[in-house]
Amino acid sequence: MQSRNGVFIANSKIATARVIGVGVPDLPPPEVIVAPGGVLEPKDNPQGARGRVSVPGFRPGDEVQLIVRGAPGDGSPAFTPVELDDNGLADFPLSTAFIKANRGRVVIVSYLFIRGIRQLPSRELTLIVHDSSETPEITSVTAGGAVVGDRGSTYYRTLSISGTAEAGEEVEVLDNGAPSVGSRSMTAGSGRSRHEHST
Repeated sequence: MQSRNGVFIANSKIATARVIGVGVPDLPPPEVIVAPGGVLEPKDNPQGARGRVSVPGFRPGDEVQLIVRGAPGDGSPAFTPVELDDNGLADFPLSTAFIKANRGRVVIVSYLFIRGIRQLPSRELTLIVHDSSETPEITSVTAGGAVVGDRGSTYYRTLSISGTAEAGEEVEVLDNGAPSVGSRSMTAGSGRSRHEHST
């Protein structure tokens, strides 16, 4: 190579490059259903939640493995790799025990993308699990097949009391502030129960 005035500067060489394989797809963070904006409300997930992985540009046979870093034990469930479906999706169950263990905590959720012998980590989701509980509430009181209104009275001696509360919570029923007339544990998942009281 020469300069404009003909002075020799240096020799030039032709560079060659060879492309080996194909790059991996973008690996966005997973999402948790139902947890809009990365905030999980326990009352909105009475049956548990789902961690969902979506990989654009995937290939048949690609696998993913959800990684959860929360409280020890139930708060950090371990998952085995699963193959992405025809839409590039994979769901992982997050149980009610997972939610209970992580109440009031920040949980880091990501996944491992697996293609053949290659394993690459995804971007992370910061999941906030609220420590909110549902306040027990009496929704109806009936006697003799009729509804007894708030502060109402009835001649029937047996009342059927229905209400809502946090799943698994034990609710104590009081009669006008008097000692407890009974208690009932809410069935897991429903958060609803019925109690009969006779006077």
